[in-house]
Amino acid sequence: MNLKTLQRRFPRIQPIQIEPGNTELIHDDRLLSEFVSADMYAIQQGSWSAQILGVMNCATPSQMLALIDDVIDSHPDYTVGNNYAIVVSYERFHIEIPFGPDLDELRAGPGDYENLVNLLCLIYYYFPLDANFHFQGLDRPILADQPQHAPSWRFQPVASTNREQLITAVRGRQYIPFQQGVGISAPGKLMKFYTSGASHFTNHPGLGTVPGGMRFIDLRAWNGEDHTFTEQELGTIA
Repeated sequence: MNLKTLQRRFPRIQPIQIEPGNTELIHDDRLLSEFVSADMYAIQQGSWSAQILGVMNCATPSQMLALIDDVIDSHPDYTVGNNYAIVVSYERFHIEIPFGPDLDELRAGPGDYENLVNLLCLIYYYFPLDANFHFQGLDRPILADQPQHAPSWRFQPVASTNREQLITAVRGRQYIPFQQGVGISAPGKLMKFYTSGASHFTNHPGLGTVPGGMRFIDLRAWNGEDHTFTEQELGTIA
């Protein structure tokens, strides 16, 4: 898969950051991101790598499309002149899709939403962690028009690596939050971001200023072992 070639298919789509200076957080009960399970594996095939296989419950593609319609209808001051974008968000991945053919494709139906969001996760939620590892987040999380999603996260070597280098890379990622969101943005305006989390940012010790009201998988103490995470082990961002 050539990511650069795929990115050229979507020249106006880009991942964005959710920060206090650019975003108003709005809790919405229609959104959901619940932990079901997560299993982490350290893999040695010459170089070391790691993957986390997860299961979580989220609002379905149909429910997300209904929420997107409602957000667009609720903010005529943002949509005037069609100079706006919709943000779709899972975990720490927030992708901005401007008004136009790509947004039309997203909104065409549940199957189109599933296919486009899965593809955008593969293209844009992939980046270097350090000189030795790249991070592939979420993979293809949406399975169908159903609540159960199956994300995976991979720490992929790009050089010859050892176990200690893998541990450093995983710990450097710090955490994987359970979050689902829909936003609307327009030039000169704060993004309105509807989220399964809280309506505030939190200054979390160790993680910094992050959106509040979320549970998360804590990677900071991982020591290179295979591990099944439990509900009781999850961290909390108040």
